[in-house]
Amino acid sequence: PQYEVALQQWMGHFYRMMKTKQDPLLTSCCSLAKRIGIEPFLDWGKATADQQTWWNDVDCNNAVGANTKEEPHGIPNCQTMNMITSLVPKELIKSPLELYSKDSACTAEDRESINSTFLGETEPEAMPVDCMPSKIVDAGRVRWETFSTCVRRIFGVSKDCSNCYTNFLNEIGGDATEKKSGCMISCYGLEACPSLRYCTKTVSWCGKCIQPALNNYHKCLGGPVQNQLNLEDVMRKLVHVWGSIY
Repeated sequence: PQYEVALQQWMGHFYRMMKTKQDPLLTSCCSLAKRIGIEPFLDWGKATADQQTWWNDVDCNNAVGANTKEEPHGIPNCQTMNMITSLVPKELIKSPLELYSKDSACTAEDRESINSTFLGETEPEAMPVDCMPSKIVDAGRVRWETFSTCVRRIFGVSKDCSNCYTNFLNEIGGDATEKKSGCMISCYGLEACPSLRYCTKTVSWCGKCIQPALNNYHKCLGGPVQNQLNLEDVMRKLVHVWGSIY
């Protein structure tokens, strides 16, 4: 039962990830802060007036994790993102461009459909009750074929292309059993970690487990899409590694 509940939670997070942009704002805010030395609420560094206006307009303080003026804490979300990546062996991390192939499961039309759905240009099909995580993961089994159908409903893609997402979640989530638990043993419970400094081994094990599945996902995808998965977002939004590095 514990693996079923855990996989149901991950599946719910995964649905939201597929529909939500993978934080390009965080990347932009972190890059600017590091480049010109912004310390939220304390020092603008070398920021121009236009850069300061942009920072405030898009609410970079919230994106980087500097939530209160009374207790400035630097840019913790940027540091967490960097630390997660640094804990995965470099030989495992591949650029998506290295992995894209013409022999992919998703066609150019599939990727266009993913983008148009994500950007709101195409209305996705209504999700039936059968797509609920509690319906897919139940009574000691996982209905992966049903999940693949639900992905097709979200993006309007072919079965082969929807399996890129299904296979990724299957690789990291397993089959809700102890023998086939995917990355659950390595990753589940990191949400409760108060500090990545004290959980570096666990974060490293989790990242090592997830990264090969991400590489397979990019090979399967065959080209870029608006909201493709990446390690930092999977760790934060699906595994929920929230702890600061301190």
